[in-house]
Amino acid sequence: MASTIEVDKIKHSSGVAFTLPTADGTAGQLLKTDGSRGLGWVTDAHTTYSVQDGELSENNFTNADHTKLDGIETSATADQTNAEIKTAVEAATSIALGGSPTTTTQSGSDNSTKIATTAYTDAQVATVVDSAPGTLNTLNELAAALGDDANFSTTTATNIAAKLPLAGGAMTGAITTNSTFDGRDVATDGTKLDGIEASATADQTKTDIEALGIALPAANLTGTVANARLGTVSVGKGGTGATTHTANSVLVGNGTSAVGSIAPSTSGYILTSNGTSWASTAPSTSGIGLLDEANTWTKGQRGEITALTYGSTITPDLNHSNHFSFTLTGNSTLANPSNLTAGQTGSIFITQDGTGNRILSFGTYWMWSGGGAPDLSTDGGLVDRLDYIVVSTTSIHGVLSLEIKV
Repeated sequence: MASTIEVDKIKHSSGVAFTLPTADGTAGQLLKTDGSRGLGWVTDAHTTYSVQDGELSENNFTNADHTKLDGIETSATADQTNAEIKTAVEAATSIALGGSPTTTTQSGSDNSTKIATTAYTDAQVATVVDSAPGTLNTLNELAAALGDDANFSTTTATNIAAKLPLAGGAMTGAITTNSTFDGRDVATDGTKLDGIEASATADQTKTDIEALGIALPAANLTGTVANARLGTVSVGKGGTGATTHTANSVLVGNGTSAVGSIAPSTSGYILTSNGTSWASTAPSTSGIGLLDEANTWTKGQRGEITALTYGSTITPDLNHSNHFSFTLTGNSTLANPSNLTAGQTGSIFITQDGTGNRILSFGTYWMWSGGGAPDLSTDGGLVDRLDYIVVSTTSIHGVLSLEIKV
């Protein structure tokens, strides 16, 4: 008869006692400590175990893991260094990189055997193309532009050699034109040249021409000789009358084909005509006003009113006129006039523009009754008149009349 031993605890060799479960477990269950010296039945969730460091491990080791291990080379290790990997890669004759591997883009000046990325390649191509136009940025387009001529340089040099240099040279053939050379009509000039005698020259002197003994009969001298200078015309050359004339004399006709002259007389005299002849006589002062004498004018005299251009500074030129006018479109200064001469008088008409309220200041030469410069009328469109007399080269007396109706 079999005997049984009943225990409720198991004692470890270290003296720690573990309490056994009181219930029966199910098939396949294991005893597992609860961490408080109690043992209980648990269902094992792992289907496989592995031996690690001489102990049973709960880590699963599946068939898939076994397949992975079968795929690893026999001599493979898991502790290769970077240097070992680099040596292995460099020793390979061909490496296929799948996916989208990346690497460092080298600088444009790098001329080594390093891998060129697409960014490096694009940058170098862009450098070659630079800013070439879109129709000349490929080798094919450049070749087409050169006429697909593999000997373009030789062809161009040959063509240029057949051209006339800008510096000139000898032409081997005839030159024709339907236009002009240097602005000249060749056909017209050729016709003119054909009309010149074969022995004609362009360098005859006055002596050469006089030596020809050309006779000029009176009948051949007609019309007016304008802007011409006639020397002595002898009778033998077709002239009549005197053959020479006193220096500075005035040539006059005598009613025939002869030419006479009148010599100058007293200084200040003028050449006058009495209806039949010319004479050098003293000028008459009857009816003529002289600047250095007192004159009584029997007719009205007047001077123009010169319009001045507006500016921040307005300077009248008293050599130009006695009377002036201008319109103020902003504040301004009536400066000291130029060319002041004592005794000159006149008026200046000053108009306010449509805006009005324009202020006019005066130069230091302007003098006023009471000492202070007057103010202009302010309303738009009003006209004031400034009457003045020049006292000296640095003094002008002025009187301003306001709101003159025009």
